[in-house]
Amino acid sequence: MKKCLHVWNKCRVMLLLLLAAGIAKAQIRHEIDSLFGIYHNAKNADSVRLQALDDIAWDYLSVNPDSTIIMSEELLQYARKVKGLKWASKAYNMKGTAYFNKSDYPHALENYQQSLQVREELKDRYGVAVVLGNIGNVYQAIHDDKKTLDYELRSLHIMQEIKNKVGIARALGNIGLVYYSAKDYPKALDYQQQSLTLMKEIGDREGEAVCLIDISSIQGHNKQYEEAIASLQQALQIAREINNDRILSACLQGIANNYYSQQKFDLAIEYLKKSNEVAREVGELSFQKNLHETLYRIYKKKHDPVKALEEYEQYVILKDSIFKGDYQKDIAQKELQFEYARKATADSVKHANEKQIRDAEFSRQEAMLRQEETLRYVLYGGLALIAVFALFMFNRFKITQKQKHIIEVQKHMVDEKQKEIVDSINYAKRIQYALLANEEMMNRYLPEHFVFFKPKDIVSGDFYWATAQENAFYLACCDSTGHGVPGAFMSLLNIGFLSEAVNEKNIDKPNEAFNYVRRRLISSISKEEQKDGFDGILLKMKKQEDAWNITYAASNNAPVLVSGGAIRSLDVDKMPVGKGERMNDFNLFELPVRTGDMLYLYTDGYADQFGGEKGKKFKYKALHELLLQISTEPVHVQKQRLADAFDAWKGSLEQVDDVLVIGLRIT
Repeated sequence: MKKCLHVWNKCRVMLLLLLAAGIAKAQIRHEIDSLFGIYHNAKNADSVRLQALDDIAWDYLSVNPDSTIIMSEELLQYARKVKGLKWASKAYNMKGTAYFNKSDYPHALENYQQSLQVREELKDRYGVAVVLGNIGNVYQAIHDDKKTLDYELRSLHIMQEIKNKVGIARALGNIGLVYYSAKDYPKALDYQQQSLTLMKEIGDREGEAVCLIDISSIQGHNKQYEEAIASLQQALQIAREINNDRILSACLQGIANNYYSQQKFDLAIEYLKKSNEVAREVGELSFQKNLHETLYRIYKKKHDPVKALEEYEQYVILKDSIFKGDYQKDIAQKELQFEYARKATADSVKHANEKQIRDAEFSRQEAMLRQEETLRYVLYGGLALIAVFALFMFNRFKITQKQKHIIEVQKHMVDEKQKEIVDSINYAKRIQYALLANEEMMNRYLPEHFVFFKPKDIVSGDFYWATAQENAFYLACCDSTGHGVPGAFMSLLNIGFLSEAVNEKNIDKPNEAFNYVRRRLISSISKEEQKDGFDGILLKMKKQEDAWNITYAASNNAPVLVSGGAIRSLDVDKMPVGKGERMNDFNLFELPVRTGDMLYLYTDGYADQFGGEKGKKFKYKALHELLLQISTEPVHVQKQRLADAFDAWKGSLEQVDDVLVIGLRIT
């Protein structure tokens, strides 16, 4: 149900963006040719021609986002020409929406930020609230719940101040989605019901259907399948009444997901095929991708490998066509560019004021020179000397210019080399992150967990790795020798040897896997007395009936268990995985656990961080006290508490090592 909500959210955002802009679909059904005629008629007023361009762009939005981008750029250029800031802000907002529909989130964010800046200049509070909500939708799409909630709350605050019920209802629904993503289902349901009540009050049928779908997702998560299907049937009826195919497809897919959760596979297939027909008509790739993935899972469970393979191939094709970028990185870059542009604007105003002061001083000096004009003849001799000096200075200037050119060429070469190095390291980061534990696998085996991962540099010597073999789940938390680029190379090598041990050599015991990796490290790189390798923990978790059977091997770093309100460090072998003073075989330790216990794995970076008032290490005792204190909190809250405590301790000091803390609740 959660996956269905994430896919539906994009269509949901599309509908609410149209509503927030004050342009419903029924209002923009103009003939494209007629609108182009209005725009190209130079006799029409600028405002009429701008409105025609705006209508053309919105007409294209739901069927051809690329055409919307082209027409929005045309609108933007025209608006700049006639100095129409209001139209420029609308053009930026519309381009952002088109890029959002194309799943190009960095460009969507860039254009929304431009629209926000213009609307702030215009003091358009409603427009500012709309764009804040749109930016929140971008962060919702990339699952950044913290930033999503920040922008949606800011939007809601403004909408409440100006008493705009449509905007309030939209913001309430979006906030409900954030709490759903954060697994706070009571709050999510409360916000969605508030939004639904307001949508009914203002007679917004589309918004009412959207809220019903969101509520059904919460009901489905709570295994209230019949209630969820009833909510979706209400939304389905509304979609048919208002002839909205996007909502119709989402409802059909939601009903199918609830039948799938009840293992009513034939009914699920029936509704998925109906949804696919509608999704193809409206060109909704995200819906199609999701339903093909669900069909693949159904046919796999029905033991129909041929159909399962067909559906999986369709899923992969659609997935590759949607997700083609490192959006987290690109969006962070767009944020920095936007903040820099704001600062540059402020600086330009400051420089303009300074220039006015200089010009006034220059005018005063000119007046003084005119008063002294009668003395010029006395100064002719001095001027001759000045001329000689000027020639000398000109010669020096030419020499300086030549030297400056040489320096600039050398600086350019250095900058290019530095850029190549940084680009290479960033690419290495992408490779390293691709080899870390897959989040989908982690969620499947460990539904309640968190990973607090904070590398010291761009790439990291710390790593976490996971795999599954024969109903057993393996999880490693390790600290390679070094950090930065050398540490990253070691982490890639260590990940490769761990995968080789478990996945290729079928070594099922964690201690034997560590023994194997140590032999491979020594034979490969530990020459001339080098002691490269890693410290770490490797868990093997296997669920037997209602209980977990957990065994582990530990090298220098000990797991920590919180059980019954007490915390204790577990057994550990005091030797590295690699060449060291001790070379005994690693022990296999058993870990008895109970439901509700919290198990923590970590490297030494957190405890070794310098900070506080006296600039001392954080230390393991303080870390254990913090873990015991937060152990009863939800796992996402625990992660944030660890991050806040680390930043507060470090303060302005430099981070000394890579930091990795993994927490998992036994369920």
